[in-house]
Amino acid sequence: MDIVYRLEYGNYQEAEMHLRHTLELRPRFQPAQDALRQMEAAPATQLHGNTVFIIIVLVSCVLFSILSTLESAETDDCSSEGGRLSGRSGSRATRGRCRRSV
Repeated sequence: MDIVYRLEYGNYQEAEMHLRHTLELRPRFQPAQDALRQMEAAPATQLHGNTVFIIIVLVSCVLFSILSTLESAETDDCSSEGGRLSGRSGSRATRGRCRRSV
């Protein structure tokens, strides 16, 4: 029973260890042989849906924070340069980088 529980919840290493121990004690125990064959045939890495969802959410949050930081830094640069630079050269410098809303 313990092996079935471990397999259902993705504890494959523990389940394999228990199955191999079972086969050491009873080498011809068919359910343990079948379960071990199924585990060996299964792909090595399995991601659960929840894990994929969490990864997607975390990546989205990181990208959002990076983009919002870049936007706020650009806005701060434009507002501070408008007051510091004067004359024709100052207006040319800010004209290319900072867009002003009308």
